[in-house]
Amino acid sequence: MTDTSIIIVTYNSENEIEGCLNSILSNFDDNNIEIIIADNNSSDSTIDIIQNISSDKIMLITNSNNLGYTKAINQCLENVSLGNILILNPDTIIPDDSLKQLINTLALDDSNGIVAPQLKYPNGDIQKSCRRFPRRRDIIYESFGLNRLFSKSKEFGHWKMSDFDHKNSRFVEQPAGAALLMKKRLINEIGNFDENFPMFFSDVDFCHRVIDKGYKIKFSTDTFIIHKGGASVFQNRVRMIVSSHISFWKYFTKYNTGLFNQVVNLFIGLFLFLLIPIRILLTVIQPFNHRNSDNVL
Repeated sequence: MTDTSIIIVTYNSENEIEGCLNSILSNFDDNNIEIIIADNNSSDSTIDIIQNISSDKIMLITNSNNLGYTKAINQCLENVSLGNILILNPDTIIPDDSLKQLINTLALDDSNGIVAPQLKYPNGDIQKSCRRFPRRRDIIYESFGLNRLFSKSKEFGHWKMSDFDHKNSRFVEQPAGAALLMKKRLINEIGNFDENFPMFFSDVDFCHRVIDKGYKIKFSTDTFIIHKGGASVFQNRVRMIVSSHISFWKYFTKYNTGLFNQVVNLFIGLFLFLLIPIRILLTVIQPFNHRNSDNVL
């Protein structure tokens, strides 16, 4: 089994990080892994918890301010030394042998750029963690509830893949960034994560570049990882809403160029801007539910 560098970004993750790290360490002997953690200036006991775990395979980078998710990921990538890379959220638990199975799946085919596991909630329910790359009209469908009204429609449910039950392995465009396994040489070939997307859409953009390079992204149900969901992102939900809408617009401007597309992008940007106060209001009147913790809309 190829040695693996595991990358984790933490921010006020005291309730999750110990369980995550212990699940990793129990799956491997000391020669198989290195764990590289970038902490974005946590104000809770996250750093103390990490430092109290006895393992010389943990490298901790402590940032004096919150650099955002993407810069922290790139910090970790600069310190990777092993053949595989697993980008992992701190609110995950890796069951016995799950990561080993994921590594075996990645190694089966050189055309696999990324392999992502099935994600499950702590109660065992399957998370709908895969998406297609968003189109600009998907914003309209989501905003007016057409994706929910016509939940079986591949057109209206295109982006969030409402036509897929996540019970079978398949190639996808964009699995959730909570657990992404890749070979180190992929980073060498396509580069680090794009820091123009500080929190959201850096994983979508990365997957887009992986597929543009001719690689496949495999969603594998041969194994699963437990994922709580929304643990850090929604500690400041208003700021995250604003950030997600800006990044959504940046994504469209990156992949839809030319004069006509620039005009369309302008209208889409205005629409996204007008949606911000509506979503903020909804966060006030609706309690947070990790099952509805979509990064945008």
